[in-house]
Amino acid sequence: MTRYTIFALLAMFLLHGAAAAQTTFVVKADGSGDVPTIQAAIDSAETGDGIFVWGGYYNEDDLVVDGKDIYFQYQNGTPVIISSSYRQGTGITFRNVGMGTTLLGFEFREFGKGISIESGAGMYWYCNVIDCETGIEVSGISSSPSIMFSLVDSCGTGISILEGSGTAVRNMTIVGADTGVQNLGGSFTLIRSIINGCTTGALCLGGTTSLSCNNFYLNFENYSGCASGVDDFYGLTRFCYAAGGSPDLYYLHVDSPCWAENNACGVDVGAFTESPGCTGTAVEETSWGAIKKMYR
Repeated sequence: MTRYTIFALLAMFLLHGAAAAQTTFVVKADGSGDVPTIQAAIDSAETGDGIFVWGGYYNEDDLVVDGKDIYFQYQNGTPVIISSSYRQGTGITFRNVGMGTTLLGFEFREFGKGISIESGAGMYWYCNVIDCETGIEVSGISSSPSIMFSLVDSCGTGISILEGSGTAVRNMTIVGADTGVQNLGGSFTLIRSIINGCTTGALCLGGTTSLSCNNFYLNFENYSGCASGVDDFYGLTRFCYAAGGSPDLYYLHVDSPCWAENNACGVDVGAFTESPGCTGTAVEETSWGAIKKMYR
């Protein structure tokens, strides 16, 4: 099933299911949507409403959703939310939200925290968080979000669990962080994820952490205070840096051990598993500095 099929099915369920949206708000980068800004859409929306954000660049800091379940979905490209001050503020905060909350297909760049989930649940899918001090942070004792199929690139800490019970992190690609994932006091699971090129892959200083079927590679230290996960593996990831035929930098070569047919878990690992990946000569890993010079 492709990413776009999943999106279509999810949108169909949300629009036509038992909990169908009451109102949808369209936001466009040029201000020509139903409301001029994303925060204006949030302020206008009620539980059950939807916010469709068109692709483009948005300079909005510290978006806050508090106490209402809204679904956010990209339209016509990726909405890129950029901090007005480097590694300051928060891209978006979800506070006191339930499982009806969905964030789908957004990108957050250069914030202190990209996505903050405070005493909340919900589903956070297919997002990119780039060059933030903390990519995704979960706090509040009642937090139990599901975070899936997202890329966290070049952040100080990729995912930080401060509190919460039952946070589920699955099919993530976390690259180039000082700390890939850290648990300071919550309970969470990390499965089917790639932790690559980090100083410390997984740091456990509190709470309970369950790991399984993750690929750790090119980290200075894979685990600190954490036990290795069931069927975690450590093979050359083989991202599609230079082989060609790949729609994204962090897609996987067909020979990658992160494909189900190439690992003992029999599952696809990482964020980008909806396409068969690139072919050709399987590339070797290189430094993050060299990669960024190629693509930025």
